[in-house]
Amino acid sequence: MPDGHDQRTDERLEMGEVLEAAHEAFVAIDERGVVTGWNREAERTFGWARQIAVGSPLRDLIIPARYRARHDQGLRRFLETGSGPLIDKRIEIVALHRNGHEFPVELTITALRQPAGWSFSAFVHDITDRYRANEFQARLATIVEHSADAIVARTRAGLVTAWNPAAEALFGYTAEEMLGQTLDRLLPARRVGEVEELLANVLRGEPVRDFETVRMAKDGTALDVSLTMSPIRDDAGEVVEISMIVRDIGARKGAERALDHARAELERALEMKSEFVAIVSHELRTPLTSISGFVKTILERWHSLPNREKRHYLGIVDTQADRLRRLVDDVLLLARSESQTMPGAATPVSVAGVARAVLAERQSQQLFELHADEADLAYTDPDHVHQILVNYIANALAYGSPPYQIEIRHDESAVTLRVRDAGPGVPEAFAPRLFETFARAATEPAGTGLGLAIVKRLARSSGGDAWYEPNSPRGACFCVSLPALR
Repeated sequence: MPDGHDQRTDERLEMGEVLEAAHEAFVAIDERGVVTGWNREAERTFGWARQIAVGSPLRDLIIPARYRARHDQGLRRFLETGSGPLIDKRIEIVALHRNGHEFPVELTITALRQPAGWSFSAFVHDITDRYRANEFQARLATIVEHSADAIVARTRAGLVTAWNPAAEALFGYTAEEMLGQTLDRLLPARRVGEVEELLANVLRGEPVRDFETVRMAKDGTALDVSLTMSPIRDDAGEVVEISMIVRDIGARKGAERALDHARAELERALEMKSEFVAIVSHELRTPLTSISGFVKTILERWHSLPNREKRHYLGIVDTQADRLRRLVDDVLLLARSESQTMPGAATPVSVAGVARAVLAERQSQQLFELHADEADLAYTDPDHVHQILVNYIANALAYGSPPYQIEIRHDESAVTLRVRDAGPGVPEAFAPRLFETFARAATEPAGTGLGLAIVKRLARSSGGDAWYEPNSPRGACFCVSLPALR
């Protein structure tokens, strides 16, 4: 007997040492709910010293007041039935600390029948950190879900593990289409090398911040984006995934491109202005010099000059005055068109009739073949049509070669006029600039470069357009479309 008694005593002492050293709180109560066991970790977890806790009702120590009645009912029911819903199960509940704050715990309760009655033992673990981590994960998930930026995660092998709604909206692919797939479909071919370099940096543990690049949407649209890439490490510090924040910067890049375009346009306008001043200065000075010189000659030698020479000199003055007038008219007309003060008065216009009138004015009826339907009526300003034909016909005569043709056709919406010649045509490199203000080919004789620019503006102010086509088999074809009378 003594030997058996000593053995049980040793076992109890050994068990007490184990419980005392345990990293979880150990709590024991009798069937009255009075604490009979309370280890060092229980002191730390709940704030009650062992000498106070042992002998006190458990309900008053660690159970929040709102749950105490339920605790008492559960204990009575177990004593009556020998079973309970919490016995031998791992459960999460709320516990009370001595200082009054509540915190989540995980516990397992074991019931043991002894000669003196039932006893209950519980191992209790404070899971506050787990709850905080879960709350943080939940908040993080909410942030990712509602982020305005696309947030994507991928494994080292390149498989997508996260794809938020903003990524769906930006790229057009649903999460179902992307999870478990690679990001190759988003990558323009010319960007493959770029991605390999970025990934190499991130896999070395170096984050990439605000890297501007281009990606492809599902519909094939090229997207200007900014990438921020960060490594995700495991417990051993190895990079196992890569997180990416993809920001749509299309609006900003579009604004930058528009600004660059505007700057280039401004530079071009300044160049054109300088060129215009030089051209107009030369074009104005030439007739003015001629007029001034011949007028002085006539005045100084009025009495000695034969009448035949006087008429000849006055004819030169008249010609140069006409040239000067046309230049001034062109400049004024261009200024009006650029300020949009020339909408014109639209009326039914026989384009063929205007063409005949212009040919008659220039005494060129015999030089041009006119192919037109007399019913080809446009609805536009007749003065605009007249000016367009004056410029096109003068252009053909100045730079083209016969045969010359005027062709007028119409459909339900437009009357289209073409002026053709068989000259050398327009150099291919210069053709895109034909209708720009002050544009002149290097091989072009002296001129202001205003005529075709005026044609373009007159056509567009009438609701039509003007363009150039190469003639067949050689030569030039200048075209204009005007709204048809309906």
